[in-house]
Parts: sequence; structure tokens; C-alpha cells
Amino acid sequence: MDMRLFEWDKTYLNPLYGKCCPERDFPILFEHYRQKRLLLDELVSRVYSLDELSDAFAHMLEGRNAKGVQNSVYCEAKWPHEKLTKTP
Repeated sequence: MDMRLFEWDKTYLNPLYGKCCPERDFPILFEHYRQKRLLLDELVSRVYSLDELSDAFAHMLEGRNAKGVQNSVYCEAKWPHEKLTKTP
């Protein structure tokens, strides 16, 4: 192993949020999304119902989608643009 990799002064960043401060940054991100300046919908390749969960895992393992989203609670809405209402 090349030990020179460990010679630099490094700082570990939490991979969950990095340097993000959720209380400060999430409202900004939500507003960017609402104004269509943060295009998250385009990252979703397919939305799966709970009944399609096995398909979702198979497609993930086969590399058939880039970002699949499982949507079991709000299946009645056309995620995410319509008003979300819980299904019975």
C-alpha cells in the first residue's frame, strides 16, 4: 500500500449531509425545487408501488434504472406535482 496517501492533513465529512446545515439549507433547497430551479424530478427514472417492490430491486440490480423511487403512502398522487393525499 502506498502510505503517501495518509500523509496529507484530511478532514472527514459526514457523507449524509457533508457541510449541510439542514435547518438552514433545506428550506433553501425546497424553495429552489418549488421554483423549478432544482430539478429533482428529472433524476427519478421510475416510481414503484409497494406491489412492485421486487421489480424495483430487480431493476436496480440489473442496472435498468438510474433512480427508482418507492411510493407506497401517496400512490394516489402523481408524484410530486399534485397535492399529496394519503391512500386508505
